[in-house]
Amino acid sequence: MKKTTGKWMRLFVIFFLVSVLFTVGVKYVDVEAIGPHFSKVGFATLNSFAAARLPLNREFFQISQYMGIAALVTIFLFALDGFFKMLKKKLDRRTVILGFFYLLLLIVYLVFEKFIVINYRPVILKNGVLSPSYPSSHVMLAVFVFFTGAYQMAWMCKIKFFGFLLGMIMFAAGCFMIFTRVLSGVHWITDIIAGYLFASTLVCLYAAVVCASGKSEVSSEDSAPATLPSSQGENE
Repeated sequence: MKKTTGKWMRLFVIFFLVSVLFTVGVKYVDVEAIGPHFSKVGFATLNSFAAARLPLNREFFQISQYMGIAALVTIFLFALDGFFKMLKKKLDRRTVILGFFYLLLLIVYLVFEKFIVINYRPVILKNGVLSPSYPSSHVMLAVFVFFTGAYQMAWMCKIKFFGFLLGMIMFAAGCFMIFTRVLSGVHWITDIIAGYLFASTLVCLYAAVVCASGKSEVSSEDSAPATLPSSQGENE
């Protein structure tokens, strides 16, 4: 289990550093006013090349919106599951950790949406107003929710085949979101990349925390930190 934790921590550090360096690059490298209302974006050569070939597609945009709703519904279902487990005093540590990381995901979103605006969308969607687009919140949401959901479902299902099947469906849903958001044309390509990078950073940290944790349940007598073991660790 220690080896698994170390692996996830190394991946977390790598993704975190790449995310930070990539963000700095988007902010300061090859910055040009190529967006609506002469808004600026970094890596302008790459972004203008991709934008010219991926114009606004409202069909894919709508599909990606539905995928975003599916991710929010997934959060709600895991929260509901945690609530009923808490009532029965059988709240497992994985669910506690997952809830904490949902809050962390919200904080990351708010930071870039309200406080650190890197760039705006390549298209104006409504009311002629520019809207922040870095990183892609839909990609970040879906990748984190569906990838961690796949990990969670593989552990929750007593029948391993169904757990594996549900996990693969959720993993595919996260990948499909990336695909639809790219083809929708509502983001610069760097927004999509950043959404994936930040989500993967959180996924790796989540997996590391789960693998490093101890008991599987949080009881009223247990005053230890609310962290969870991985399914691999429980089987050992």
